[in-house]
Amino acid sequence: MGRKKKKPKKSGVGPKSQALSSGERLEKHDLKLASLVGLAFFLCMALFAAFDPLFNYNTWDNFEGFSPITIYLSRLWLSGHLPIVNIQQALGAPIIGCGQFGALYPPAILGVGLLDLLGISAQHLNNLLAILHFPIGAVGWYYLLRYLSVSSSFSIIGAFSIMGCGSILMSSVIWQHMGPEYSWFPWLMFLLLKISDGEATVKNMTLFAGAWFLCASISHVQLLLYIVVNIALLGLLIFFLRGKPTKNLLLLLVPASWMALLALPVFSYTPLLLKESNRSGGISDKLFFEAPLPADALLGFLSPVWEFTGAIFGTTSGFLTFSGVLVPLGLLLFMWKQGFKNRTLIPFAIASLLFIDFSLGASGIIYPLTKSIPIWSSFRWPYKFVVHVTSMTLILSLLSV
Repeated sequence: MGRKKKKPKKSGVGPKSQALSSGERLEKHDLKLASLVGLAFFLCMALFAAFDPLFNYNTWDNFEGFSPITIYLSRLWLSGHLPIVNIQQALGAPIIGCGQFGALYPPAILGVGLLDLLGISAQHLNNLLAILHFPIGAVGWYYLLRYLSVSSSFSIIGAFSIMGCGSILMSSVIWQHMGPEYSWFPWLMFLLLKISDGEATVKNMTLFAGAWFLCASISHVQLLLYIVVNIALLGLLIFFLRGKPTKNLLLLLVPASWMALLALPVFSYTPLLLKESNRSGGISDKLFFEAPLPADALLGFLSPVWEFTGAIFGTTSGFLTFSGVLVPLGLLLFMWKQGFKNRTLIPFAIASLLFIDFSLGASGIIYPLTKSIPIWSSFRWPYKFVVHVTSMTLILSLLSV
């Protein structure tokens, strides 16, 4: 009898038998579909911007504070000045790390330059950034889901569902940072998985550090730390639950050190800014736990018209948590069929539960224990974790379908 042929070992992290054998094959196989995903999302945003009078990402905090300071600082860069100090406020106040991205974020600076060049009012900056960033995020989610061996069709649905979810769309209208931060977030996870699979090439580590620089240069410490928690949690769980060699974990120290260096301009000013604000010693329990996600808002996964108790920014609509019908279907299949037999699902299941707990604020189990952590204790409105709830539960659902 002839010897049995050994099946080739696959390096893909996905749970299914058709896992892609390498990141290179994924890129070649999916480049056209990924391009179509980005183009379709761009056209949707552009059409809404052109014909829907309600399409406006320059409202509330954006209109009152973020847009003016971003435009002012971007024009300083474009005129050849380094914006370290804002001379328009308090006889000079530090700019870097104060919660806006006009000082360091290249796309914002280029966006203002483009609008000025075309003679278009800079008040449209946030609309332009939304139109350009959301497609980038959609392509990132598509690549991430395909790398996890989700089928092409479900990866397309997932990409649109996450970047088009209510929490990102609604929050970006108020805070200009949300869309850009969560457009680079999937690229960080995608590159982290590639590195953990042994593809710790100079190219991948450089791209990882580049995506991190763009996240850090947006200069919103709160959202940045939330992303760090998500990335670190997934990274550690993937390494240890999948039994990956320690070598790959050590290799991540290279981009991790780049991350720390690139984020230094943002974080170095944060203690000073907190010291000069009313959050220097943290905030009261009332403010720390203010605006949680009501538990019944999670039923928004089932319907975008679900009305939950406790309004957030004047809305009680399940649209805030709705991200398509795949979530309830996938979670049911996860509990009934998959369970924890597939170890690939475990990191995303744990991340989903953690961020659900965090989003519930004082009603959570773990989140109240974090109140004493320096800097973290200065953040408010736990409902902001809903973006991570949406993305992690949707990934878990798609892996289970």
